[in-house]
Amino acid sequence: MRKISIIDYITDYAKDRYYFNIQDLRKYFARNSIEYTEENLKQSIYRMKLDKIIYESGRGWYSKIKEEFVLDKHPIEKIIKLINKDFPFLEFSCWCTEQLKAFFHHLPSQFVTFIYSDKDFLVSLKDFLENNN
Repeated sequence: MRKISIIDYITDYAKDRYYFNIQDLRKYFARNSIEYTEENLKQSIYRMKLDKIIYESGRGWYSKIKEEFVLDKHPIEKIIKLINKDFPFLEFSCWCTEQLKAFFHHLPSQFVTFIYSDKDFLVSLKDFLENNN
């Protein structure tokens, strides 16, 4: 009889999940008394990614979904250019609910743009955006 490998356990765990994270996988192993080493777990996940069994989703998350989700950047291009022009060294991220409109059941009448940055710059950024409509 073939010995069950960590890869087999991971495959079994992931079979009914679109996404899973490594912490939940460790809890699954503990609940089911599956012995493993951190090195073996990481090597198994690495091999599964190479074999395209699972795909990295970022920050310890993995998925069976091959296609990466790509947002339409068009709705936020103007505001990003505007901020980069006047705040060239500001680190920020930006997204807008309009980028998700293909997934809405009902479209909102107004879209919301979110800008994340260091809290020390938010007041200046708010004033700048208000002055530029």
